[in-house]
Amino acid sequence: MSISSPAGRTLSVLVALSLGGCFSTSYNPEFPQQWPQRSAERVGDCPLVAGRYQNLGTPSLLAGIDCSLAEGPVPPGDASLCTPWLAQNFGVWRQARVVTLSQPDGDTLQVSLDDSGPAAPGTRIYRRGSDFRCDAEGLHFHKAQSALDPGAPTIVGAMLLTGGRVATRRTFVRDREGGLTMTMRRHVAVIMLLVIGGNRTATSHVRWQPERPEVSQP
Repeated sequence: MSISSPAGRTLSVLVALSLGGCFSTSYNPEFPQQWPQRSAERVGDCPLVAGRYQNLGTPSLLAGIDCSLAEGPVPPGDASLCTPWLAQNFGVWRQARVVTLSQPDGDTLQVSLDDSGPAAPGTRIYRRGSDFRCDAEGLHFHKAQSALDPGAPTIVGAMLLTGGRVATRRTFVRDREGGLTMTMRRHVAVIMLLVIGGNRTATSHVRWQPERPEVSQP
């Protein structure tokens, strides 16, 4: 078996890892300095995120997580997906141009889709405590899944895994120009062949422009 072949490279990696016992990698770019500063406005104990936003956002150039366009439905509860579609980050897939976030109070977040057609679902309602949390940094959605789940992002091939967890946190904050930003952080901890441990942390950022009201022509 040639060391340059895929199998040879895999064996070389396994030998190196088995000698070290564990490994760790990370890529966590800072919040883009060229983006507007975060707003300090709050609703109760939570940051203000309410507004009407364009569904398609802009990922930061430096990204530890792939936030490219996703095609097709997103499985409910998918902890791993990072996407520039705002609705998808709330677990909703519909053809909508605008997403409206409402905060009737500090404990409630409503997500509605505009321009969705007759197949659009009703407003989704999320509750503080059971669905999201708030602190000085932002409004957070936490998800966790097994590294063995289909589609879970890992740092090695699935055939080598014997266990592990993937934890994802999405943090939403409005900015001072009326846009919405999301910082997505992912932590992957895996076990390979029962004896080798690995960790990876990664961060990406996405921004959504506010949907401006149309100006009527005189």
